[in-house]
Amino acid sequence: MSWQTPDGDRHLTGHEATLVREALACVVDRISDDIRFAEPDRWEFGVELFDELTPSQQVMLIKDISEHLLTQTNETLELTATNEAAVYVIFQALSVEIEVEVDTENDKPITDSWRCFWRRLTLKAYHECFSDENDGFDDDDPESPWMTPQSEQSSNLPQWQSLTESLADRILWDRDFEMAGSFLDEEPAKAAVMKQIMGIEPDYYSTIAPDPKSGEIQQILKSVRQLTHQKPR
Repeated sequence: MSWQTPDGDRHLTGHEATLVREALACVVDRISDDIRFAEPDRWEFGVELFDELTPSQQVMLIKDISEHLLTQTNETLELTATNEAAVYVIFQALSVEIEVEVDTENDKPITDSWRCFWRRLTLKAYHECFSDENDGFDDDDPESPWMTPQSEQSSNLPQWQSLTESLADRILWDRDFEMAGSFLDEEPAKAAVMKQIMGIEPDYYSTIAPDPKSGEIQQILKSVRQLTHQKPR
């Protein structure tokens, strides 16, 4: 057991694990910078529930999801709003890296091996995970956002965004964590009924992200970096 995915309890392997491991390393670096420099304007990952947390809470969540996504664990991690938001941060970070890569691909200092680094990893993971599925819904339009990019050199950002969302869907059941504000603003009784109707666990939004002591943070960062630099198994 590791993570409760739509395809069953599993931990990531192969190209999928490599991609997630690299994206997690970027996330950890950004949170580490926020902790180190303690500036008021922190990095925003584009996932509101995660962005609202303190950097120490963020790094603890990343540690928990990294262990369950990348290693075989005895138990699965509870699917709370904060845990799933932390997983989605991985793919938001990946989307940003791909966009930056496309925007800077003609910069002379970039070596050929790094020019398509993120797109290459994403395409390998996608083909590994969806090898038996049709590459898109509109075969007559190669520029359709639903088509798979023709190569790692493609600069069609909507297509890359579609791939990252498909890979996120391999791990996440849905995006219920994005509705946290709506439920927390409602009267408890009404919110309870809404969650029951939508099949959301009663404490899905109320579970508080762990907040480690300041003296523990560097060790947590070290353990996460060890995970993200492991070779895929």
